Amino acid sequence: MFNFNGRTPIELGVTNGKLKSSPDTPNCVNSMDTNKKYYIKPLNAKITVLKKLLGTMKNVEIISASEKYLYATFKSKFWGFIDDVEFYANKSPSVLQVRSASRIGYSDLGANRSRIEYIRKELKPDVINEN
Repeated sequence: MFNFNGRTPIELGVTNGKLKSSPDTPNCVNSMDTNKKYYIKPLNAKITVLKKLLGTMKNVEIISASEKYLYATFKSKFWGFIDDVEFYANKSPSVLQVRSASRIGYSDLGANRSRIEYIRKELKPDVINEN
């Protein structure tokens, strides 16, 4: 209905083996952040499995994907807010670091954390197989 896209951040991706730090606003979660306020556990999955799961979800667009990195955007249904979500296999192909952040606004009312926890739950081995 509404459309609050914001601008695509230019500083996304992996720099010096890390995802971008969290902003000073409570609308981001990041498994590579040392601040407890933003920290979320990495996911246990491979990029190929994650990509398959994201393909079944609504309001998601995979922007880029490689063997070690996946970048997707999620758009909220009513307001059209865009969240940028990154996954990075930095040490093991089956452990994914994750960063999920709103493009605009101050608070996301926990939307980014809820989304990543939903994805974690759906990545159970008995739900999505690599085959």
